[in-house]
Amino acid sequence: FSIVPQAGSTHFADIFTNSTHLWALSDGATENKVFRYKVDGTYDNFQFSTDPAGISAPDAIYFNGTYFWITDDSTNTVHRFTQDGVQQSSFSVPEASRPWGITFNETYFWIATSGSSVVRYNQTGHFNSSTFSTAPYDVGPEGIVFDGNFYYTVGNKNHSVAQFDREGVFQGYLVNVSENNTVLTAHGIAFDGRYLYIGDD
Repeated sequence: FSIVPQAGSTHFADIFTNSTHLWALSDGATENKVFRYKVDGTYDNFQFSTDPAGISAPDAIYFNGTYFWITDDSTNTVHRFTQDGVQQSSFSVPEASRPWGITFNETYFWIATSGSSVVRYNQTGHFNSSTFSTAPYDVGPEGIVFDGNFYYTVGNKNHSVAQFDREGVFQGYLVNVSENNTVLTAHGIAFDGRYLYIGDD
């Protein structure tokens, strides 16, 4: 499905999904927004802007059922929003320079960076001195998701979904998302318990 009818001429920054909805994060020239869709791709008549929070370059989104967590690539920060799109708080992630992806396991946030590192933080933004590198398998991943057992990243360098175990050990590639021009510019990856979703900028 396309976000163009709602987002217009913007960049597709990231995507998140659960069993009921999909959320698309756009990085626009005039306004940055989050759009909600049904799982069949139908627009669900809900959106909110991240601009009031001062986010100039939104790049990744995660939703835990209560709060949205959105990264700002320009300031290396993570912002928390309510389900209605009201900003609650933010924290800095200096160890995760240029945060291009965010996911959560049972306890920690894991943030993927343009420098190919995946950095761990607790829910209050405290750095937990645990990282792993996605290079050389996925250099500069544009998204990350955790399925309960493995981490998956996707990027524009190799156009493939890479799988890593809980320790950050590379397990292999799942699929080349650019095959047959399926995805031209991968931005964001999501998992709903059954399917992986890839955003295409």
